[in-house]
Amino acid sequence: VIKAVGLPLYWKRPIYDAITNKKNVDVTQTEFCIWWRNMTSVANDEAARFIYALSGGKKDYLEREDFQSLCYDVIYTHPGLAFYHSATEFHPSYVDVVTTRIFWSANRSWTGRITAQELRKNDLLAQLRFLEKEDDINKETKYFSYEHFYVIYCKFWELDDDHDMLISKRDMLAHDEGALTPLVVNRMFSKAVVRGSRNEHLVEFIGLPEFAAFLMADEDKKNPTSVEYWFRICDLDGDGLVTLYEMEEMYGQVRDKLTLNKIDTMQFGDVACNLLDMIRPKNPNGFTLSDLKKCPLTYRFINSFTNWRKFFSQEINEGEKPVVRNDEGRELTEWERYCAEEYESLMEAEGDDQIDETHSVNLDEEDARNSFKDLL
Repeated sequence: VIKAVGLPLYWKRPIYDAITNKKNVDVTQTEFCIWWRNMTSVANDEAARFIYALSGGKKDYLEREDFQSLCYDVIYTHPGLAFYHSATEFHPSYVDVVTTRIFWSANRSWTGRITAQELRKNDLLAQLRFLEKEDDINKETKYFSYEHFYVIYCKFWELDDDHDMLISKRDMLAHDEGALTPLVVNRMFSKAVVRGSRNEHLVEFIGLPEFAAFLMADEDKKNPTSVEYWFRICDLDGDGLVTLYEMEEMYGQVRDKLTLNKIDTMQFGDVACNLLDMIRPKNPNGFTLSDLKKCPLTYRFINSFTNWRKFFSQEINEGEKPVVRNDEGRELTEWERYCAEEYESLMEAEGDDQIDETHSVNLDEEDARNSFKDLL
């Protein structure tokens, strides 16, 4: 029926749920026609119809929970995820990661609500149509790739020592062998980078969705959303300007980390001068988000104040990384390169060691720890 009326295949479950009110009953022709007339009377293009379908016609925007039906339908009906059907305990995590990636790309306003206007400027609808034609789920690298999900999940699992699906500040400080400073971690736990209301009070834990957003931001600082993410981290008082005072405070902790590892580094004044020359902000006393988005080297600015390992690496390595392309000749993003490398490393580790507890992802019994590996 969905194909006959020209709608994308993976809208089918949300539409069925909208018509039946999520009850497992048959849909009659009359019921579908009533829904179709109601939908087309208020939704005139694909973006508006997508929102109508996923929200049940109740809203003119989409929130995280509105993507549940669609994501579960992809899990159960896309041929590329057939091996994953029986791993039901991990399905909510896949849905969390996919939904986070959708909002990361589409919700440019950071409101936590995706509008039709945002969808029209985004490629989500095109990628859903691409899923109809491509049986390999991993070739859709923007949202639904299982390999990308696996990398994010394993990185999360490494930090989640008690495996309660929550990460504390102490856990987060262990990421990448202590690459982050305490101030950066505190900012992550202050809700500064939460979509919707920017309530700055501290939270005790973050979950997989928040970690997924962080990892994408940390590994691909050339992405516009990543720049926005790190600007919110660095703008300590939330006034829309990263001042020299804020930069000095953040760099001080980066320098402390370098000193602890017996690495000599520049004084803050030299770092600030270099960044001012590189980015040339309109206001000599600080940097706006607009300043950072205009500079192709902004990732160097961000690393200088947030991740001492990446800062050290960029200081000793000159020049850009070589371009890497996929089989179709498209240049891979920094995020795609990271996931490809990490996934290969995880698979090699499984082959060499038959996977140890660090990369085990079963949350329950010890004798079931290899269930995730066995599905691959």
